Amino acid sequence: MKKLTRPSTDKYFLKIASVVAERSTCRRHHVGAVAVKDKHILATGYNGAPSGLKDC
Repeated sequence: MKKLTRPSTDKYFLKIASVVAERSTCRRHHVGAVAVKDKHILATGYNGAPSGLKDC
């Protein structure tokens, strides 16, 4: 049986940030962020224009 390999915690959180970036409303740059403390996610966020304004 093949041994299962797990990503490091850094790679794990970077992959989450990449998925969060998919929510970006900016056409030029998709940016995602994950705030982590002691290996626990505190918050996530992505870039985009404020509500009611034209997308960047």
